[in-house]
Amino acid sequence: MNRFPATIITPFHNTDLRLFRKAFDSVLSQTIGIDSIEWIIVVHNSEPGYLESVMKITEDYDTIKVYELNNNIRTASGPRNFALERAHGKYLFFLDSDDRMTPCCIEKVTEKMEETGAEICKFRAWKELEDNTVIDIYDLRVRFDQTKELIEYTKGDPGIRDILTVTSLTLWTQALSRDMVENRHIRFNPETEIGEDCEFNVKCINYADRIIVLPRLIGYVYYVNHSSAIQLGGPLSPESVMRRTKDLFKCIDMGINYGLDMRYLFWSYAFGLSISLIRMPQITIEQRAEFRDTFGKYFDLIEPLESDDRFFPGTMAQRHMDFCRFIILGNAWDR
Repeated sequence: MNRFPATIITPFHNTDLRLFRKAFDSVLSQTIGIDSIEWIIVVHNSEPGYLESVMKITEDYDTIKVYELNNNIRTASGPRNFALERAHGKYLFFLDSDDRMTPCCIEKVTEKMEETGAEICKFRAWKELEDNTVIDIYDLRVRFDQTKELIEYTKGDPGIRDILTVTSLTLWTQALSRDMVENRHIRFNPETEIGEDCEFNVKCINYADRIIVLPRLIGYVYYVNHSSAIQLGGPLSPESVMRRTKDLFKCIDMGINYGLDMRYLFWSYAFGLSISLIRMPQITIEQRAEFRDTFGKYFDLIEPLESDDRFFPGTMAQRHMDFCRFIILGNAWDR
């Protein structure tokens, strides 16, 4: 039973309380009204004192539920799954504890999802730097036609490949139908260290019958915190890069199995892997061969990039692919 129009899910791990208060204020500022929002905050593996602080900040609001979860899972998958089991809202939103939502986000998104019957709604986001500078996320700004208020996709639409990108597969640029998530029992994989949100979202896209995009709506502000989990993945080494890349490529394998067009996501991952390999002078011949053997197969499985006016005009698509092949397949190391 959907007791609220929306549920916000927030994992909290040792977050600077000054940043969390910004997140808190952004939820209170939602034009839909705090009484229409169920906010589930899971204080996860945090140092003593944080649980009490979060409860103190939120204590005046009955629709905000604060839980504590301590386990041996270092990613946010555990607290997110914990919250999903307790959610009652019709639509699900994900808010990191150091980020914030724009005031009209939930009202506008739920309104459009109600009108269209969509199970997924995508929208834009800004990035906020540590010096308080706010910048547009280029990929989200130019990938979709800004002259349209709403873009609609149905299952099997080739245009869905525009959603299968690194920035579009983040949790914070979307809302989901809880009925879809529950009926399909979609959950986060606790064994995935990096990219668990991409893996989760590929599952959602596969099962959704209707997806909408709101190209004009900036609904989220992502705080670029250099001490966050994604930045603290450990030192750059062949072992760490191999581990992280295997996690990220789980999304590629999943999408291939679902029959989705994974070219944008693959070539983005391949480019990131290529840059990482260049930055590791200590890599051995044997380790280079392992990367080639592990990921080289995808060059035959994935469709090539096509030139377009948004990201790869002229010969840029071919040069992008040639660079990735040159590094990953080993040509660069033979010279």
